[in-house]
Amino acid sequence: SALAFFGLFVAFPLRNYCIIERKLPFPSGTATATVIRTLHADPSHVRLSLQLLGLFALITFCWSMFLWCFSGLGSFPIFGMTAAKYGWKMDWDISQFAIGMLLAPNINLSTLAGAFIGMGVLQPW
Repeated sequence: SALAFFGLFVAFPLRNYCIIERKLPFPSGTATATVIRTLHADPSHVRLSLQLLGLFALITFCWSMFLWCFSGLGSFPIFGMTAAKYGWKMDWDISQFAIGMLLAPNINLSTLAGAFIGMGVLQPW
């Protein structure tokens, strides 16, 4: 119920201020707009973009199958076993890296800061 109250009393009023008034980009919408803008460029650029998209989709599929076969590598405890108990693991999902490359650096840094505060400060506390 605390999450419902958060959405009602905090997140919903901030929507008007952050998204409508300040015109801050919403990450998934920004990533989608970037992909659509790229696909509506000149035809040679579109063809190259689609070939790269297909290539990296194949690489992602192969990497996912590799991680599926060797299940221990999927969430590698990059910060040690003590930190891994608190959820500090490296997720090797290539799609997460791709989303990070599509978004602006300020959005990526905000997400990183939020993850650090949430997983490094609040979650152990």
